[in-house]
Amino acid sequence: NPNQISPIRVVEKDGELFSLDNRRLFTLKEAGVKEVEAIKVGLKENIKEFVKKFTTKNKGESVKIRNK
Repeated sequence: NPNQISPIRVVEKDGELFSLDNRRLFTLKEAGVKEVEAIKVGLKENIKEFVKKFTTKNKGESVKIRNK
C-alpha cells in the first residue's frame, strides 16, 4: 500500500529537486502509483548522502547501474 511508505525525500540543488530515495521512487512507479508524498529536506544536512548518490552527468536523462 503506497500510503504505508515513508515520504520520498527530496533536496533542492540549483533550483531543481532531486530524490534521495530513488529505489522507492522507482518501485512505486513500476507499481503504477501516479502520486507519491514527498518531503523537502535540507541539502546541507544530507550532503554526504547526496554526494554519494548524485553522480548524474545529464540530470538523470540516462541511468547507469553501479555495483556497490
